[in-house]
Formats: sequence, structure tokens, C-alpha cells
Amino acid sequence: MKFIKLYSNDEIFKSIIFNQESNINFVLSDGHSVGKTKFLELIDYCLLKDKPDFLKLERFKEKKELCFYLEIKNENTYVTIKRAINKSGGNYIKKSNHSIDCLSVTDFDFSGGQDKALEYLNDILNFELSQNQIQFRKYLNYFLRTQDDQSDVFKLNKFKGKDIDYKPVISSLLGIDGLKIREKYELENEIERLEKEIRALELDIGSDTTKDYILEEISVLEKMKSEKENRFKEFDFYLEENKISKDLVNSIESEISTLNKRRNSLNREIEYINRATNDNLLINMDELKELFEELNTIFPNDLKVEYGKVIEFNENLTLERINILQENKTSFLAELETIESELYALNNKRKDMLSVLTDSDSMSKFKKIEKEIIELETNINKEKSKIDKFDSLEAKILELESKQNQIKTVVIQIRSSISEFNKNSLIKKNIGVFARLMFNEEALFSVGLNTYNNIEFNLKLSNNNNFDNKRDDGHTFRKLLSFLFSIAVLVSYKENRFFKFAVLDSPFDGDKTDYQDGLYKVIEKVSNEYDMQIILTSVEDEIKNLDLKQEALKLQIRYLTEKDKLIGEF
Repeated sequence: MKFIKLYSNDEIFKSIIFNQESNINFVLSDGHSVGKTKFLELIDYCLLKDKPDFLKLERFKEKKELCFYLEIKNENTYVTIKRAINKSGGNYIKKSNHSIDCLSVTDFDFSGGQDKALEYLNDILNFELSQNQIQFRKYLNYFLRTQDDQSDVFKLNKFKGKDIDYKPVISSLLGIDGLKIREKYELENEIERLEKEIRALELDIGSDTTKDYILEEISVLEKMKSEKENRFKEFDFYLEENKISKDLVNSIESEISTLNKRRNSLNREIEYINRATNDNLLINMDELKELFEELNTIFPNDLKVEYGKVIEFNENLTLERINILQENKTSFLAELETIESELYALNNKRKDMLSVLTDSDSMSKFKKIEKEIIELETNINKEKSKIDKFDSLEAKILELESKQNQIKTVVIQIRSSISEFNKNSLIKKNIGVFARLMFNEEALFSVGLNTYNNIEFNLKLSNNNNFDNKRDDGHTFRKLLSFLFSIAVLVSYKENRFFKFAVLDSPFDGDKTDYQDGLYKVIEKVSNEYDMQIILTSVEDEIKNLDLKQEALKLQIRYLTEKDKLIGEF
């Protein structure tokens, strides 16, 4: 896989065409903060990484149609990846047997979400390590190193977590069984989890008891419960035989309550009838005449006649109403008598039942047995929960022993894989070759297990026969060693379906300029003899060798300045 061109549908970005006659490409600048690192980030983005921060700036959000295109060549197939930065699912892939411009293309072979696009591109590239297909993005940034990825030879910036995140990747890159490395870390995590759970269970159960003791205790408690349940059933049978139960008593009390309500209602009706029949609603004629005389008013004869008729009508109506009320009263009194009789019978029946349920010594014993059975049941369940904890503890101990045995087997397999690597590694050989060419020193590259049986990688330079020195910890040396490692890996896999490029950000910057000539010798050797594409960014004035600077200017594919930045202001 090599790069062909990087372009956009917006004039904000000038197209970059990678050299075809030479494998060496320079992106130069007259200073810093003009876009050299952004160039690497843009390539990474086009290779389906998440959107970088600089493309999230407000001025880019306004460019609704902005797209970037990266054309690569993989064996004999040209592949263009189009990314629309402000469009959901804006990922497009086009295959061709020759280089094409996709600005006006609408019939892409793929369009869709980022994850699906990654799957599609991964299948096209079909990269392999140790005859196993790999996910290209997992290894990409070892060969597309920004300055953030040059501080550690083996641990990239994206691997900020634990060793499990990057050591299996490096192992696979070296031809060591990375799956076994990951399995060991996962087993250790499982063992740590189990040990915590076992300690918690042991603390909960306590050290002064045993599972056998608790089983025996449960057996005794269940025997006691069975005996009490038998006594409970015998007394319950007695109650049933006498048709006595709490439910029956409750039913009788409910019936009594209903009759009492009806009795109260009837009493109120009778009282009302009594008051109604005793009231005199008629007005006496003489009293009416006397009232008129007091008011010095003549009582008219015709009014006297008419009023007499009204009084007569009212007397007839009142007599009829009283007759009806008397009939109702008779009916109510009869019903009331019946209710009193029923209440008397029900109260006697309830009294008889309650005398058994509440007053008898047998009932007191019955309630006590019932309570004891509940307490026994509670205690039995409590002890059974302890047995469950013992069972869980035993299962976890067995699982822990199994995991510990598994990890022993895995460590043996890892040792074997490392031993094979150390005997036959082409990568180790190439690191030695390129270290002598770049630094004129011997390199020590070792892979082994530490005292915890975790894999460790070390890359050191001899520095006058002293491998234990602090020089290699400096930023410039870590950058150069990172490049050395990546180049050695690339060359070792030159016959594989794999990356055929290395991109390094600002390798000539720094305080150690003595190694620029050696670095460029390695670049020329790798590009000419192994047909690898090398892409470097640099401030022009950081290249101290004049011949090398002239070569860089001749091979530059983009020159960035303060007035001509990679993608405008960012």
C-alpha cells in the first residue's frame, strides 16, 4: 500500500501529488505551525480515523460540502477514500485499475458509516501477519507517526492504558503470538477478580465455621420444624372438624356489622315518623281572627270562607300522610324485631367461637407453634444462604485453580514463541543493519519475559559498549529509534500484503543533528532497495547538510509557509 494523491473539493486545500519516480517525499516548511503535523492527521483521517480536532473548528462546520480524497495503490488496485467532514455517513470508497480523479464521481463502490467503511477497506487491503489477516488500523500508526507517537518506540499515544492495549499488537507485529499475550493479561484480570470475590466470601462466611456444621444445623432445624408442623396440623384439623376458623368468625362479624347498620337506619326512620305524626300543622280560625284584630284590620268574610276550605283540604291531606307513615312504621318495627332476633343468634355464635379461639389454652399453644414454625423457617433459609455462599466459594476456588493452570500453559506457549523469534527474527537482523548505517553503532533489541512473566521489549544502542545509558531516553533519540524500528519491520514484511510506506513527522528537528546523514542513508536504502515509500516532514532550516537540503527541495511535494498553510488558519 502506497499513497498516490491527497486532494479536496475546496480551494482551501491544495492538492498533494506523491512522487512516482522516487519513493522519497518531503513536505517542507519555512517554520512551525503551518500544517506539517496536520498533513499526517489528514492522511490518518482519510484512512478512516475519527475526525481530528482541527476539522471540528467552527469555520469548517460552515463548509457543508467540504470533502477530502486520498488515493492509494494496493498491489495493482487503485483505491480512493472520500470523506465528507460534515455529513453523517459521509464515507465513500472507489476502486479502479488506474489512477482517477473522483471529484465528479457519483457511482462509488461503497458508501456508508465509518465502521462499515473500515470493514470494506480492510477487505480490499487484505493485510496479513504470520498468515493471519489483520485490521490495518491497529498497526497503521507505527508507520504513520506524528510527533505524539515518537515519544516511545513501542507504545503509541493511542495506547495510553495498560499493557494489554499495546503489547499484544507489538507482539503480533514481531511475529510472536499476540493472541497468547492478550490471553495471559485477560487471565490475570480474571484471576484478580476471582481472588477479590473469594476474599469477600471468606470474610462474609467467617473462619470459625464449616459447611458440614451448617448442613448439620439445617438438618436439626428442619427436624424441629417438621415436628411442630405436625402438631400445628393436628390442631388445625380440630378447628376444621368443629367448623371454626378465623375466616368464619370474620364472616359472622361482617354479617353482624351489616345488620347493625340496618337496625340503626330503621330506628332513625321510626323516630322521624313519630315526630311527623305529633306535629300540628293546622291554624285555628279564632287565633287567626284575633291576629287580625291586633293589627286593627277587619277580617273579611270571603277570606274566612276560602281559608276554611284550605284548612279542610289540609286536614284531609295530613290524615292521609299519617296513615301512610303509620303503615311504614308497622313494617319497620316488624323488620327491626327480626333483626334483633338475628343479631342475638349471631352474637351468641360468635361468642362461642371466640371462646375457643381466644380464651382456650389450646389456642394459645396453637399461636405459639405457628410463630415458632415461622422462626424456624427463617433460620433455615438463613443457614441455606450460607451454604449457597460456601458453594459459590468452592466454585470460585475451582475456577481460580483452573485459570492459574491455564496461565501456566499460556506462559509456556509464549516462552516458546519468544524463543522462536529470538532465534530466527529477520526484524532483529534488520534493526542491527539499519542501526549501524544510521548511528554507526550496534543495536540491542531484546524480547523476553520479566519476573511477572509479562513480555518486555527493549531497543538500545551500544554508545561505546555501554547499553545502559540515558542518551536513548532523549526526545531526539526516541524519535530516531522509533523510525529505526518501523523501517526494520516494514522491510521484514516486504513480501507480505502489508504497508509499503513510512511517514515520519520532523525527523531532522532536534538537538542531535549528527545523525541526519545516517538517517538519510537508511531512507535511501529502504526506498531504493526495498521499494518502500518514505514521507518526511521538516522545517527546511533544520536540515543541516546542504546536499541533503537540496535533495529535499527537489523531492518536496508541498512547501508550507505562514502565507500558504496546509489548510488555511487552524
